[in-house]
Amino acid sequence: AITMLDFEKLEREIRERGMVYHLDNGVTIFGERVLGLGLTLGNIFLHAGSFDDADEDLGIMHFLEHMAFESSSAFPDVYKRQLLGMQLGLDFNASTGHNTMSFPIRGSNPSSFLLRENFLEACRILLDAVYHPLHLPDQIEKQRRIIQAERMEHEPVKGSLYEDSEKIRRMLYAANPLVFRPGRGTEDTVD
Repeated sequence: AITMLDFEKLEREIRERGMVYHLDNGVTIFGERVLGLGLTLGNIFLHAGSFDDADEDLGIMHFLEHMAFESSSAFPDVYKRQLLGMQLGLDFNASTGHNTMSFPIRGSNPSSFLLRENFLEACRILLDAVYHPLHLPDQIEKQRRIIQAERMEHEPVKGSLYEDSEKIRRMLYAANPLVFRPGRGTEDTVD
């Protein structure tokens, strides 16, 4: 749970040096400071990704990533979280890879850095979103539609270079079936 993180220790370690902080449940928080400038950036890594999806639930990790940006226990009104994030200069983003989910703790400016004094509050906001999403029915439907659109955007177009590169990738990695697991899910699992 979010209470597993000792924010005072995290803050002390960030002030002293860049750090990597491991939670008991396997979540890793990485923070790095820019010496003398009062700036920082970081990342929250969940050690689970699309390779962890069960065959009947392909795309579930990607879906959970999307739901982290909807209502949560501390922010049932998602717009209040977004407003607070904007006041902190926080860029809300995430990605799901084969083995991890990543929630960057970075600024919404060209340098991507966040003021160091805003780092812990940014961690709190993101950890609440990750650990305590409310999964409201209308938000589930909204994210299902978004993921369906993303899936369609990444479908190879017949005769395109992307289709050709996909064929080459399948030939090169034919012995590794995990490479072809659709991280965004399939039409059946997204529906």
